[in-house]
Amino acid sequence: MVFLPLYALFRRECKRFLRVPGQSILTPIVTSSLYLLIFGVSLAKSLQFFSLNYLEFLLPGLIMMGTINNAYLNSCSSLIISKYYGDIEDLKIAPLSTFVILQGMALASSVRAFLVALSIFLVGNIFCKAQLDTWLVPNHPLLALYIVWVAGYSFGLLSTAVGATAKTFETLNSISQFILLPLIYLGGIFYPTNYLPSFWQKIAYCNPMFYYIDSFRYAFFSVSEIQPSFSVAFVTIFFGLFYVCSYICISKASFKRT
Repeated sequence: MVFLPLYALFRRECKRFLRVPGQSILTPIVTSSLYLLIFGVSLAKSLQFFSLNYLEFLLPGLIMMGTINNAYLNSCSSLIISKYYGDIEDLKIAPLSTFVILQGMALASSVRAFLVALSIFLVGNIFCKAQLDTWLVPNHPLLALYIVWVAGYSFGLLSTAVGATAKTFETLNSISQFILLPLIYLGGIFYPTNYLPSFWQKIAYCNPMFYYIDSFRYAFFSVSEIQPSFSVAFVTIFFGLFYVCSYICISKASFKRT
């Protein structure tokens, strides 16, 4: 049966990150709170985009940043640690199919990403209540849940592929710091891309993070820089691409101790 090994792997990975809640949940909350305090509160009265207070504009982007970062960090760090300690070989000795490994790791990453997104959302609501005397509720809650799930699952897939193929922590950190983080920051978290010159707008539209952030902001406020259906479609397409690429990487990866 596929379900039992899948559940066992999923449960093990969830228990692993829940053992260190300070690192997996509290750290992104503190980071997002600092962004909200430094940028959202200080600029709330002087900046407005799409008739939104800057604090409102900023919060969906921070939620998506926390979702993507933590989904990526979960599986790749687990796998690379397993390589160092040698228990990475258990994944193949068990044996577990490529499908089970990929699904179990990615599902656990999406759970961690969802918990982080929910935590940042609750903290952001405290800031909105204190500053704007209003609670922030998504206009399209089902769409918001869909985007969070797809983002968490997609980058959980990517994380599993990277963790299975990488040999050192330096590889994980390089991808996170030099590829993932710049793309997130340049994806429209802190500013609308239509404020950029036309050339840089075109460059921004090549950034996949833009579509996650734009569709998620639409789910909250019904405002979007491009047609919302395009953003949601691109997010869904990226999910398919991540799945195919990750499956190929996992099927060819060497599950040996480094």
